[in-house]
Amino acid sequence: MGYLFTILLVYLAFRFVAGFLIPVVRTSYKMKQQFNNMKQQMDENQQGASSGNSTTTKPKFDVEGEYIPFEEVKEKR
Repeated sequence: MGYLFTILLVYLAFRFVAGFLIPVVRTSYKMKQQFNNMKQQMDENQQGASSGNSTTTKPKFDVEGEYIPFEEVKEKR
């Protein structure tokens, strides 16, 4: 009876480790790698954008006429 209990306990421990722990560890490792890759890409984009902004200056208003700045006129009563 003791052998049967030990075999059952080892089987359940193996199922737990193989079916739950290993996939959780793999998934967390992959997610950490993806977050690091995204952070690295964002850092590269920021470096590229900061160097690009220094060479070109943006006009205060759009020349093509898509946006016309205006002041709101309040009525006096």
